[in-house]
Amino acid sequence: MAPDDCYAAALHGCVEPIKSGVTTLVDFMYVHPRPDITDPVIRAFEETGIRGFVGRGYLTAETEFGVPTWLIDPVEVALADARRLIRQYNRPDGRVQVPLAPYMIWGVDRETLAQTRQLADAEGALITFHVAETTFEIQTYLQCFGMRDLPYLEHLGF
Repeated sequence: MAPDDCYAAALHGCVEPIKSGVTTLVDFMYVHPRPDITDPVIRAFEETGIRGFVGRGYLTAETEFGVPTWLIDPVEVALADARRLIRQYNRPDGRVQVPLAPYMIWGVDRETLAQTRQLADAEGALITFHVAETTFEIQTYLQCFGMRDLPYLEHLGF
């Protein structure tokens, strides 16, 4: 998606909940293989007036699960962009905040998770994950890590 596409999708994604009475929204916009597509989403949040969290999503580990290589973000690129967004948008009184959003636990390696935790701690940012959404995911966590997702995250300090 191009930046204008992201803006249009986010604008629609903000207006529909507002029409239903929602005042705060979490947008975990999948992964961001380019650093220029989060800002338009934040702009849509700000222009509609909704409060929310716009997660800077990323995948960093190539896996046997069919993740296309063009969706993979080098960890240093993903976290540098996340740091920029956090510093630019996260304010104590701000309506829109940027959390770190590693897409799937099995889609980022252990070092990325450690660096994610470090960046969140250093910047005072939140972290959001997709967890235990499907049977496939639960089985994958057991296969890859020998435990389910939440115990694995706890083991890593989340």
